[in-house]
Amino acid sequence: GTEGATYPFWSPDSRFIGFFAGGKLKKIESSGGPPFTICDASDGRGETWNREGDILLTPSVNTTIFRVSASGGPLVPVTTLDPSKNETTHRWPYFLPDGRHFLYFTGSVFSPRETLTNSVLLGSLDSKENRLLLHSHANAIYASGHILFMRQYTLMAQPFDTRSLQLTGDALPIADPVQEGRSVAKGVFSASENGLLTYVEGAGGADRQLVWFDRGGKELGAIPGADAFAGVRVSRDGKRIAYYLDSSGYDIWSYDLLRGVKTALTFGSGSAQGNLYPVWSPDGRRIVYTSFRNGKYGLYRKASDGSGTEEALLEAVDRIRFPADWSPDGKFLTYIEGAVGGWSIWMLPLDGQRKPYLFHQSQFAEREASFSPDGKWVAYCSNESGEYRVYVVPFSGSGGKWQVSPGGGCGPRWRGDAKEIFYFSSDNRMMAAEVKASASSFDVGPIHVLFGTRPYGVFGRFDVSADGQRFAIPYETGQPSAAITLVMNWPAELKKR
Repeated sequence: GTEGATYPFWSPDSRFIGFFAGGKLKKIESSGGPPFTICDASDGRGETWNREGDILLTPSVNTTIFRVSASGGPLVPVTTLDPSKNETTHRWPYFLPDGRHFLYFTGSVFSPRETLTNSVLLGSLDSKENRLLLHSHANAIYASGHILFMRQYTLMAQPFDTRSLQLTGDALPIADPVQEGRSVAKGVFSASENGLLTYVEGAGGADRQLVWFDRGGKELGAIPGADAFAGVRVSRDGKRIAYYLDSSGYDIWSYDLLRGVKTALTFGSGSAQGNLYPVWSPDGRRIVYTSFRNGKYGLYRKASDGSGTEEALLEAVDRIRFPADWSPDGKFLTYIEGAVGGWSIWMLPLDGQRKPYLFHQSQFAEREASFSPDGKWVAYCSNESGEYRVYVVPFSGSGGKWQVSPGGGCGPRWRGDAKEIFYFSSDNRMMAAEVKASASSFDVGPIHVLFGTRPYGVFGRFDVSADGQRFAIPYETGQPSAAITLVMNWPAELKKR
């Protein structure tokens, strides 16, 4: 019941550990035993527990903060997004000692670090009012009379009065560099009330590599240089790779594999835009991508050589929206959009009035759709079983549904001859499923483990060459298990300054 668990947290009395797993918020006794399911949480982004038995959580990437009893029950909304302030997420709640007030992060994970749109707010269980505490690009916590938060890759501590609920002094650095999960806006640190501090060292951004692997996991080469590679896509002719960089802002680049030339395709970082998740047209002449501007997510199309101006495909909305794939005949774009249950898959006809339609009517989270090479089938992942797994359905919408991955899996991509579907398992192993499609049925054959790796990101974590022999992966360098630094009595060290 703890397989694939993320974001563990303690109960106030340390008897239980809470965590997200299998599309649920769960808890388990710290001494062992079976887990207990508290509520649904398709893609959890933070939780905190007070002494009265209340848990605050963000159950999905697209939601606000909710309240639930630690013994289970309905989810009750606690915060409300304010689109006028570019708020697209509330996440990483953290109770203050009184158990009534809490900190939380607001803004967008796709805003450049230098902008002041992302913030840490002070909320309350007893009121809908909130108040700006400080600006930061990631989460914050309270410990030992201080608010701990990230400033670039430095962990800062600022004195905080829990009675007046006010910051009372200057912020001082206490650790540097500290790793941050850029795609989720969370610093990798924790602290206790008795002066212990733990963190994972490392900037965790511009030191990634974009590496080619063969089917056995052997490195075949890489795009020159280390950078903040993410969201990789290989053009259908195999001659170019598109990706985005997320070190300071977000912008899309391409790399010509034959000429060895990198080309910037968007220039939004300097104007507080976030451009990400490129998708190639079938002929390779254009790309479609998401652009986050003024608190809204739009889909744009542009020439893949960087020339000309961009074209808006859909009116921007305040829900997260990412392109996933372009149909082989060039007539449809599939994209995912933030929904109450987590994610939903949409289809956008690129001819006529361009009126998008929901691909599936489902109560579950569905994402990362991928067209088969002949355009007749769609592979995608859904958490209908409790964890994300890969499925295939006819693009026409009529017919059956076939489960491809026996266990957790996501990010499906097809081999060029449609004889294999590749995906990452929940433990980051590259998997290959033998498949065979006929006019009205679909057969799934043996599933093969190819290799394990350390991909970066949530979406666009790999792409594959048409022959299924090479895999392009934004690769997290460093040791497989990063060291955790422990600092004892850090408040005393601050007083010496």
